[in-house]
Amino acid sequence: MRGLEQQELPDILKQVPKKDVSWPEEILDDLRVFVEATKAEDGLIPSAVCSTLFDVSKQRWSQMTREYTFKTWELFGKKWYSRRQLEDFHKIDRQALGGWHKNKASVMAKMLKESLADAAKD
Repeated sequence: MRGLEQQELPDILKQVPKKDVSWPEEILDDLRVFVEATKAEDGLIPSAVCSTLFDVSKQRWSQMTREYTFKTWELFGKKWYSRRQLEDFHKIDRQALGGWHKNKASVMAKMLKESLADAAKD
């Protein structure tokens, strides 16, 4: 790592535009949406950390996002999820719901998936 200089935080902050008009419009749009969504959802969680939060592989996380159709935002070139929705989902004991054979728990799991998919349409 020789030859690389670490910038100090104050030096980096000097490069940030001071007035809104100096910021690119796409960044301002993303910032507006980010602030609104953060307030509405009690925060946003970047996709990159979700597999760790749920203790699953990245491939499984990708499957889960398709199965459960969580609320998502594409901001700053990254995908974000609703903190509130992921916390509620995390509280569900999905292992207790069992497989997809016809028992009460599996019917409840199917209903959960269907309701989340329906809610995502709104």
